Amino acid sequence: MTNIENIDTIAREILNTCGGQTFLHIGSGNGQLVQTLLANGIDAHGVDESFEAVATANSLMPGRFMQGNAQKLPYADKSFDTTVILYNFEHIDRELLVQAIKELKRVTRRSVYLRVKTAHSQQSDVNENVLDRNGWESLFFNENFRKHPSYYLVNDYSALGRESGEAVILLECLSHKASERYPLEALKEERDLHMDMTREAGERSDAHIARYQWAATFVRPGDTVLDAACGLGYGSYILQCNTMAAKTIGIDGSDYAIDYANINFSPDVRNLSFSAGMLPEALNNIADNSVDVVISFETLEHIPDPESVLKEFHRVLTPAGRVIVSVPNDWSDETGEDPNPFHLHVYTLDKLRSQLKASFELENVTVQSATHYKESAGSKNWVPAKRELYEISTDIDEAIAPPSEWWLAVGMKSPLNAEDAVYHETQHKTFPQPKWNVTAFARDYKNPWLVRGMVDIGWRQKNKALLAELTEKVIDTNHNNSADAGAALCVKGYQLLNKQEMTSIDTINDFVERVEEYIVSKPETPHAIRWMISLHFVIAKLWLQAGMHDKARIAFKKCVEIDPLQFSPLLANRTVEAYLYLGKLSLNTGDEASAREAWKAGISAAQSAVTADWQLSLGDLSAPVEFALPELSSILDFASNCAYALTNLDDFKDKPWWWLQLQRSPNAQFVSLKSQCDSLRTQILSLDTFAASLRDVIQHQKTQLSEQTHSVQMKERELAELTQSLHLKDTVIA
Repeated sequence: MTNIENIDTIAREILNTCGGQTFLHIGSGNGQLVQTLLANGIDAHGVDESFEAVATANSLMPGRFMQGNAQKLPYADKSFDTTVILYNFEHIDRELLVQAIKELKRVTRRSVYLRVKTAHSQQSDVNENVLDRNGWESLFFNENFRKHPSYYLVNDYSALGRESGEAVILLECLSHKASERYPLEALKEERDLHMDMTREAGERSDAHIARYQWAATFVRPGDTVLDAACGLGYGSYILQCNTMAAKTIGIDGSDYAIDYANINFSPDVRNLSFSAGMLPEALNNIADNSVDVVISFETLEHIPDPESVLKEFHRVLTPAGRVIVSVPNDWSDETGEDPNPFHLHVYTLDKLRSQLKASFELENVTVQSATHYKESAGSKNWVPAKRELYEISTDIDEAIAPPSEWWLAVGMKSPLNAEDAVYHETQHKTFPQPKWNVTAFARDYKNPWLVRGMVDIGWRQKNKALLAELTEKVIDTNHNNSADAGAALCVKGYQLLNKQEMTSIDTINDFVERVEEYIVSKPETPHAIRWMISLHFVIAKLWLQAGMHDKARIAFKKCVEIDPLQFSPLLANRTVEAYLYLGKLSLNTGDEASAREAWKAGISAAQSAVTADWQLSLGDLSAPVEFALPELSSILDFASNCAYALTNLDDFKDKPWWWLQLQRSPNAQFVSLKSQCDSLRTQILSLDTFAASLRDVIQHQKTQLSEQTHSVQMKERELAELTQSLHLKDTVIA
């Protein structure tokens, strides 16, 4: 194998997707990849045909390499968790390639990471196997491999089909029992209704699996997930593998499908189960408020009464739980009916939205296409489509909505008025000691379900307009000192702070008045006090943004006057950052002495936080909450900035560049880079959406122009015929 420049990137990709303890690199050459994996603490080995390459590699990494070829590997059965092939199988003679794939499966327990040149390559050697992605996948599927659950973590759905010369293919081995009971031939009998998309190549497979990968982004840690009408179970498997869900339950009306799922997927991941049952009757045994996410793809069009099923989904969902669905977009023919005999309804965007809004807050609408879609709304013309998967506005006018093969949508069950639903903390660990406050939501909130739907960054309501409405409703119904009111105010404050347009002074003043009303009510519970600190901080940031530095200074001072240890040492990150800003503001006015005192106080506050009993931050030191140490680290980051400012204060006037170093900590740099990446992703998505909308407008205009041109031509013909008729009449009269 030749040197590969991006070997570190490849190694990280392998570790982040395949996992395992023991790794084999086939065609290891000089041992680059094996060495990189070893340096990461991984038990890695290599095999290569070249005696010279093996000898050289073993001289550097003794005992790690063996001589052999892919058709006859010198290892016992199931010796490795993951096997890696980088640009190697293209060079194996076609008649020996199947044997190499069989050997690969023999020595591998689970995962295969394959990088190959494809038929699109401009540098294909005449001795290479020239196959496209689908061709490579099919070779492996025929030998009882399937797509790995992480396949679409390394392959962007929209980019598939546009490869420029190579492909990354992630695979995993079917068990002997599964491949014996359900060979590929057996699946053909039910292919029209059921197909295991992990064992099929092409656009259809990509679309169905990528849809589940998209849905996984809405699943919170600790969630119970219900995959209603799960088919053969591959989607349930992907969800349980690729999220931190506590468990995933698949139900389907086909006994065949459930047997397949139980044999092919249940044994391969913990807390994944399948049972047979028709909707909605299958939900009768599921308790109210017991499921956190319901996923039901390609289902509503198949059932007689989809509205009743959606109501049942609402019943079983916890407050702030989500329903995630997909439907075909207007698959009707010229008769207005869907020609698919299994489809009982024709869905449009408006019909789907109407049904979901009857029970849920519409959080997300997403376009998905793979092969074809209607040319425009109301059109009966089908046109070729490329792979697309992107979010659009939930309230877009259907007449100008982009064309789509399927509509994907997410609805959230409102967390409002959910006090009677028994709250169970599933996302975060809780601890019994009396001073543990961080995740004591049930103790401190009147309605702890608000934490999931409104508070928890990353997992709360993703629709900004709906989140704003939710905060307003909570504020309007909680004119008191509760944690509920404080949380809603704080979320609203950060929404004002992060708006794209500038927040007016009147809006800030109105917000400050509402916060002061809350503070006057004297919050008492630890979580309510937490929000007081955060509210003073966000008010200060709003005044900074408005250029009102005197008011910002007052708010920062109020922030640092409250002891964060009343809640948890973790909250000191707000305190220390507030001191950092107070020092900057003092220096702006030439008050170096006050700046120095502020930064010293910031370091002192950090010391108090990190030297406090760590059980107040981590809970159980042997099984801590996972976010605790990163939060403590952020406290030290801000304190290190205070220390840097103190050290360089004397050089302030001569060397102004030192200001740039105030956010020099690794964590701060990472946060900054992540923020930039997130911003770029948002811009790309916006551009994609705009481009799609522009394409639709252009297509719509083309259609209108074509229709108008046709109409003009018809009128010209009519005019010509009329002229000719009049001419004939004139002739007769003459």
